[in-house]
Amino acid sequence: YLQRICVFAARFSLCICCGSLHLLLNVQRFCIFYFILRNLFDKPLSLADAKEERMLLDSIAWPETPPLPAPFLFDQTSDPAHSIFTILPGRGGVDRHVGDQLEVMIQIYDFQGNPKKSGGDVLLARLHNRALEAGVAGRVVDHLNGSYSAVFPLLWEGSAHVEVTLVHSSEAVTVLHRLYREHPERVLFKSLFRSGSSSETTYNVFFPPSKVNLKVFIHSSGPANVMVLPPMKGNGKSGLSGYYYQGVWRSLGGTKVHQFNNSSAISQCLKGKVVHMYGDSTLRQWFEYFDSIRRAVIRLLNRAPDTLVVIMTANLRGLTPSESLNYSDWYTLQLDKVLRAVFKGFNVRLVDAWEMTLAHHLPHNIHPGRPIVKNMIDILLSYICTK
Repeated sequence: YLQRICVFAARFSLCICCGSLHLLLNVQRFCIFYFILRNLFDKPLSLADAKEERMLLDSIAWPETPPLPAPFLFDQTSDPAHSIFTILPGRGGVDRHVGDQLEVMIQIYDFQGNPKKSGGDVLLARLHNRALEAGVAGRVVDHLNGSYSAVFPLLWEGSAHVEVTLVHSSEAVTVLHRLYREHPERVLFKSLFRSGSSSETTYNVFFPPSKVNLKVFIHSSGPANVMVLPPMKGNGKSGLSGYYYQGVWRSLGGTKVHQFNNSSAISQCLKGKVVHMYGDSTLRQWFEYFDSIRRAVIRLLNRAPDTLVVIMTANLRGLTPSESLNYSDWYTLQLDKVLRAVFKGFNVRLVDAWEMTLAHHLPHNIHPGRPIVKNMIDILLSYICTK
């Protein structure tokens, strides 16, 4: 029984909480002790559990990052200031049309200006037009040699600006891997002490000043904009959830997103319906996580197949050096992949908070800005009220 809890606790460490990993840390504390006991008694997983565990581990596989040399040389780590991206020529001519794909090549260099020879950096890519309030996430491909590709669907007419961000260097990922493995229970505590008119703030972890990079833009070697002309053919499938246009999220899936702009529209949609909401602090905004309920969802859908189950994925957040060690976007990305893998193939709907926070121009925040939340609510209500 404990083994089953831990196997699924590992899977449901996905309790994403919009980027918050507090419950994950509690789950891991329990599971560390359990797996120690399991190894002592050498009781293996069942074949089905082992197969599913392998599937989930494969879903979060990350390119191998090189071990850190001793002594460690910071100047040999990935540097966004030296790194560049280049927009590649379009296929079949210089003109780009709605429905085409835009491909960008990214080359990572270290602080000495030398090209990196291995992959594993954490990169984000976005295509946007601030005037049109348009934006879409890019799909980043690691070529494992220091170069990366970012691919974007072209979804609106007019200018489109490419933005590439280095979240973590591959060396930082090596450190995060080690911390995740050796100290999964770590939590940062900030304490404020007051005595009369004096006060002092302390942390349980000390972070010395450094030139570490967190979410720094990479510059283009040439133009960072393209002009997109009207479509010449139908749009191809991008594999993305959607994009923003005029500040409104447009789904690229099967559900049309309606706008619920006043309380009467929302009340009419929810009239006669029961909505169960599970979440953490982001419940103040609306709705999040499903913790260890996959089996309950399966039982529910078997018993009442017409029940609508909507799951919100992880979202990007702002990072400081201390937060990056505890709540890194890299950790959240792994949990987001597990979440999608766990519910893949089941009759559930997703609100893709990862893409919605990446594609939007607002700064990343554990609690996304109101325009993003409004679009999330519209998606949820569109699932509930399809007409």
